[in-house]
Amino acid sequence: MSISSERLICLDLDNTLVDYEALFWRVAREEGWVHAEEIGSREELRSGIRSQLGGEILWQKLQALVYGPRIFDAKLMEGSRHFLKECEATGYGLCILSHKSRYATQDVEKRFPLRDLALEALERWGLFGEGLQREHVFFLSTTEEKVLFLHDLQPMAMVDDLLEVLLHRDFPHGIQKIWWSPSSTSAPEGVHRCSTWSEVFEVIEERM
Repeated sequence: MSISSERLICLDLDNTLVDYEALFWRVAREEGWVHAEEIGSREELRSGIRSQLGGEILWQKLQALVYGPRIFDAKLMEGSRHFLKECEATGYGLCILSHKSRYATQDVEKRFPLRDLALEALERWGLFGEGLQREHVFFLSTTEEKVLFLHDLQPMAMVDDLLEVLLHRDFPHGIQKIWWSPSSTSAPEGVHRCSTWSEVFEVIEERM
């Protein structure tokens, strides 16, 4: 990459940079998997669907729709676009590290290439050129691959909504761990929890 690792920030994509929560509920209602009046968090939706008969398959089908052909109905996390612009203005480099398979498990006919659709969505949302370049978006098939890639990049910070990434036994030392978790109130030792993108920027700036 063209930017020094000392100024490089890595971002997760799904449920970190991109907000799918409302879309998950919307598609679940359209498919008749939840009642029209039901509402809650994505975690509550997942628990409710998985508790049904054949619920694990239903949840996988819902994910296939949301991350596949319906991804264009998702939205960016509030404040994330401004964060990208701030990073560009202050000389930080950005890359996306996304744990995303090529096709959803339930897309047996392989009609919807998830990685290609994600890139198209980022293009449609106008993110390329705002501190983020298409060639700096990387897709990894497993958590282990994602952590290994961090060893290669050695960025100054990693922003992710999954603690299993930030607390992975092989997570590189010296990389700032920023947990995107608006609904939590505390974080494990050594992890910065942020609930807004302005907080993320402040945490990164404090380190410099």
